[in-house]
Amino acid sequence: MSFIKILSILLVIAGAAFIFASLAPARRTSSVVSAQMRQKWLALIYLMYFFFAGYLFFDAVLLMDLTFPVELVTGGVFFGGAIFVYIVINLSRTTIGKIRETEQDLRLLNETLEQRVVERTAELRKERDKAQKYLDIAGVILVVIDAAQRVVRINAKGCEILGHREEEIVGKNWFDHFIPENIQNEVKSTFARLMAGEALPVEYFENSVVTKYGEERLIAWHNSVLRDGADTIIGTLSSGEDITERKQAEDSLKASEERYTKLFHHSNDGIVLHDLDGNILDVNYKATDMLGYTKPEMLKINIAALHPEEAIPTSRNAFEVLAQKGFVKFEVNFKNKNGAVFPAEVSSSLFDVAGKTVIQGIVRDITDRKKAEEQIQTLAYYDGLTNLPNRTFYNELVARALVYAKRGKKTMATLFIDLDEFKRINDTLGHSAGDRLLQEIAARLLQCVRKSDTVARSEDGVIMNTVSRLGGDEFIVLLHDIAQPQDASLVARRMLTELSRPIVLNDQEVTITASIGISLYPGDAEDTENLLRYADIAMYHAKDQGKNNYQFYSQSLHKTSLERFTLENELRKALEREEFLLHYQPKLEARTRTIIGMEALIRWQHPEKGLIPPAEFIPLAEETGLIAPIGEWLLRAACAQIKAIHGEGFQSLTIGVNLSNRQFAQQDLVEMVGRVLNESAVDPKALEVEITESTIMQNPAIAIITLEHWKDMGIQIAIDDFGKGYSSLDYLKRLPLNSLKIDRAFIMNITTNPDDAAITTAIVSLAHSLKLKVVAEGVETEEQLAFLQELGCDEVQGYLFSRPVPAEELVEVLRSAEKG
Repeated sequence: MSFIKILSILLVIAGAAFIFASLAPARRTSSVVSAQMRQKWLALIYLMYFFFAGYLFFDAVLLMDLTFPVELVTGGVFFGGAIFVYIVINLSRTTIGKIRETEQDLRLLNETLEQRVVERTAELRKERDKAQKYLDIAGVILVVIDAAQRVVRINAKGCEILGHREEEIVGKNWFDHFIPENIQNEVKSTFARLMAGEALPVEYFENSVVTKYGEERLIAWHNSVLRDGADTIIGTLSSGEDITERKQAEDSLKASEERYTKLFHHSNDGIVLHDLDGNILDVNYKATDMLGYTKPEMLKINIAALHPEEAIPTSRNAFEVLAQKGFVKFEVNFKNKNGAVFPAEVSSSLFDVAGKTVIQGIVRDITDRKKAEEQIQTLAYYDGLTNLPNRTFYNELVARALVYAKRGKKTMATLFIDLDEFKRINDTLGHSAGDRLLQEIAARLLQCVRKSDTVARSEDGVIMNTVSRLGGDEFIVLLHDIAQPQDASLVARRMLTELSRPIVLNDQEVTITASIGISLYPGDAEDTENLLRYADIAMYHAKDQGKNNYQFYSQSLHKTSLERFTLENELRKALEREEFLLHYQPKLEARTRTIIGMEALIRWQHPEKGLIPPAEFIPLAEETGLIAPIGEWLLRAACAQIKAIHGEGFQSLTIGVNLSNRQFAQQDLVEMVGRVLNESAVDPKALEVEITESTIMQNPAIAIITLEHWKDMGIQIAIDDFGKGYSSLDYLKRLPLNSLKIDRAFIMNITTNPDDAAITTAIVSLAHSLKLKVVAEGVETEEQLAFLQELGCDEVQGYLFSRPVPAEELVEVLRSAEKG
């Protein structure tokens, strides 16, 4: 037997085994087939058995080479297959019909179910809307939170309090978004206990929530848990009431009660409670301390016993007002247990306590206040330093004196006194020395105005000559009754003499002078304001006349004063309008006539008056304080010019700027100069600062410090107009200088005046001995230049070489000089 045949037999046997294995399950399935189809299903199974037997027989014939009519076998197999197909097709048709019937049943059932779902959904939505309406109209917050701490539902009240729309709240973590950060852990802990089932069925809790606008509202919560069908906790339901205002009211009431108790027992004022008959019902500690009684002692006496006899009418009058208005505040004297009387301020009020009217009196000892009022009265009318009448009291005194003068047709004089150079003494010796000087001046002025000669009486009180201090170093004297203007002159001369006597301050003898302006009533003015103003104008005229003198007011002075006032206003506007400009005068090396620098000279281009020289406006700028901004402008403009000429190729040239007395006294001068140099990006070595020797000697110690700062920065320093002021050689050798500039007054007649020549020679020699350069100003002739060259003068400037030129012409002048 071949291998192929053996393999075929094995395959037939294996297939038969699988078919036999399926017969039992096939028969069991008939029990789940419907009764109508069960017979056909069994017929199909038996036919399969038959079909299987036929195949076995057919395979046996083929494999075992049995002699059997092939046609019969083939026909039998075909007949069995045909019956099988017939049964299968009929079975399928019945099955398809059943499936179609089932589909129709299912479709009808589905339509019925859909209708029931729609109806039930509508019912549920209606119930939900009804429930939501109940939730929204509830007067409390209702919020549902799931196990993940997210908001599931919240009603309209909750949205209202939080300030958010519902969609802005639902889905967010309740604790992270709506609970204050400082209590989040505590509130989360309470939620955790609820979720763990450890809390009471309804848990009460108070905590704050944060609204949309950052406000915290206090809520009283009643919390309960939510469970599912398996009784598992799935979240919480909380109802909350906003108790913010109620809590505040409770706290306020509690605080008020505590405050009243504290105020009553620990008040700095005495408090006495008594009935309408004056019987004392209660007192605090301060009242017993103030009046010297113990509390039991006070509860046994009448309120009237606490007043001295003369104060009883005041107390009764106050009681009548209290009965009408329910409150009264008054001042009355009290008498303590020892009989000592003291003034007190009493505030009394009516109260109803348990149907009984009670009076509460708050008693404040005002002994210190009365003393203070007297002191305030003194301070209000007298100068604290000199004890002279101040401006306020002066105005009252003048008004009173004017009434007296008008009635009696008297002549009055007002003397305005301003000390000369007081600021220099104050800055040099210190403010305490300055105060002592003012006190001494006040005493001397009082000596000059003899009260015995000037006392008069009127309906308005005593009228007398008066010395007042207006402030600073300004004094005013009122002469209320003079026979003629010359009388005022006599007093003014006496004052000038007295004031000029030396005064010892800090072991140094100091001499000071004054300028006095005089105005007269009725000749100059008939009111307080103008008398003072005109005296002030006359005083400034005295200063213009060289100081240490007196001047009477006149109409011409008024015109001058008005012009001065106008100029001051225009000067203030000049900076804003950029009316200032700089002219530059070249400075040359004396031997070679080479330009080595320039001096910046300020000019005021007035829109109407034209070019105004500095001598006409710098003194006014110093008096008004405008010198500070003008000086900074000048420095900035000079630095800009340095940049400009260096940019044109003249890198070695310097520009000098002058600092006035008032500028040099600026506290921030060093910082201002440094700041301007930095902002202008200018090399400090290209800047020269010129200061007069009189400016330096006003406060040499401070000057040395300032100049050393500039020296360290690299700035060149020169003393201007040397020879006109007074200098200490000891200070001069200590000053960090680069050069001395000889004043033009000595150069003018240097070739014709032996004294000027000798002074100039001495200055050159002195400067060179101190290793300083010498600059001669005002050189106008060749003869002057030759003389200076022979002396060895280092540098010169003047009209011989060039007049001061505007900035726009400077480069041209430099280029012309360069060409020779």
